Amino acid sequence: MNPPPLSEVMKGIAYDASLTRHRLRGTSKVASNASDGCLMVTRILQDSGLTYKKFVARQSNGSSVGSSVGIHGMFEYLANRPALQHRHIAQEKIINGTDGLPARGDFEGAIGFVVRPLFNEGNILEYLAARPQQYTVKLRLVAEVSSALGYLHSQDIVHGNICPTNILIADDGHAMLTDVGINSAFVDFICVPCGRLPVALTTRYRSPGEVCCSDDVPPRTTANDVYSLASSAYEIMSGQTPFDGMRLYNIVVAVARNGHLRLPQPEGITDGLWELLQACWSIDPMHRPNIEDVERRLGALLTEDV
Repeated sequence: MNPPPLSEVMKGIAYDASLTRHRLRGTSKVASNASDGCLMVTRILQDSGLTYKKFVARQSNGSSVGSSVGIHGMFEYLANRPALQHRHIAQEKIINGTDGLPARGDFEGAIGFVVRPLFNEGNILEYLAARPQQYTVKLRLVAEVSSALGYLHSQDIVHGNICPTNILIADDGHAMLTDVGINSAFVDFICVPCGRLPVALTTRYRSPGEVCCSDDVPPRTTANDVYSLASSAYEIMSGQTPFDGMRLYNIVVAVARNGHLRLPQPEGITDGLWELLQACWSIDPMHRPNIEDVERRLGALLTEDV
């Protein structure tokens, strides 16, 4: 049986304040412009096995903004991207509010939606906290993410925001990469035109080149994706957050100075994997392995541990 049309599914959506997946709790501020008091906020809605991230442009006094060229441009860009087809990439549908939405209070003032299936297991950190796994299972999940990243790089696509909260777990226990290019679109269409580029909460997973960049937009390269994959793998495999307990400013300083090379080797990471992570964390991007090499080395490590 074919699923109902998305327009029909959307009619039954109700706001669920208890949904706390992906660090979006209720209403979250995404970006703001001090010059005109405009900010963009998100709300999470769910229904019929789907998750909806709703974007609304508002003035600082709480009133809706009728038009926002930057935000509409972002959704126009995202909606016209080529479809991504990979078994470890979550399918995300972009709905531009200008296309017309059902006349419901829940959708009032919506600029657009990012829609994807609801992953009840949550992100990979939530999954591992609720269902502790053996080393080989965690390594297999990291390998699945590297496979998804390899597909993206083969299509000349840079993810730009690899971190554990963007790795979701399907009901069958396999990893699903999400947020492909969406964070980059936020920066390009909203933050940069506003003249404010906030320090990312995911800085603890990023490369020194991204943190130290003096340009308006940090460089988005496949080498930086590899770096962030290694930082995410560090936390997935060991359960230890990079630079845990440090203030965001201090994390920026630490990453800018030495990257992740001074992190101690945790007990949960073998010598072979640690050697791979260290290579991915090379300060010089030219010295980092490409994603094909990472996939090959992870596959060899998995074979050793079987």
